[in-house]
Parts: sequence; C-alpha cells; structure tokens
Amino acid sequence: VPADATARTSPPVAVPGQTVVFHVECETMTAGSASLFGAALGLPARMRMTPAPRDGTFQVEVSVPPGTLPGHYELSVECPDGSSTVAGLTVVSRSGPRTDGGGLTLVGRQPDRGWAGG
Repeated sequence: VPADATARTSPPVAVPGQTVVFHVECETMTAGSASLFGAALGLPARMRMTPAPRDGTFQVEVSVPPGTLPGHYELSVECPDGSSTVAGLTVVSRSGPRTDGGGLTLVGRQPDRGWAGG
C-alpha cells in the first residue's frame, strides 16, 4: 500500500480570477503524472499535473473560475504511485471592507445634537 502524499496550494487563499498553483509530493517517483480532480471548483474533472523540479513532486497552475462562490474547497489529488491526498483552497470575495476611507464612523453622542458622525 503506497504511503500518503502531501499537497499544498499557493496561495492558500484566492479570489475568483486569481491564479493558484496546486503542488503534490508523492511518496515515490514513477513514470506518469499526478492528477488533480477539479470539478469541486468548477475546473476540468481531471487535470494532469506536470513534474516539478524535485523528484516525486508535481504541480498544476489554474485560474479560479470567475463565478466561484466564497468558501473552502477540497480537491482530490492522485499520484502515479497510487497514493492520494486532498489540496485545500479558500476562495474569498473580491469585495471586502472598504480601505479607502469611505463610509461613516460613529464617534459618540453629543449633548443636544444626538449622534455625531466622523
């Protein structure tokens, strides 16, 4: 029985449209290619991973589909030696808290005037 493989995603958090790289380190280096099963993320069902510079490692670069909803996705990865693992990716929304100084900040209640905004 083959030992478990180890996977990582770079970066581990992405927005729709962003490029991410899935990496897997297999227990043994054998002929062939590892596979990433991408259907959970709206990618092709089975994608071939190419050998990376290090023996026993494979990778595939993908773009997170534009309509992907925020959440945590787990994609299965299978090595040519029969070992397998799961690669996780958290997708976040492009919109988030405003960082441009816009909006209203309540600073406290002023006597005879109610609440004041900042």
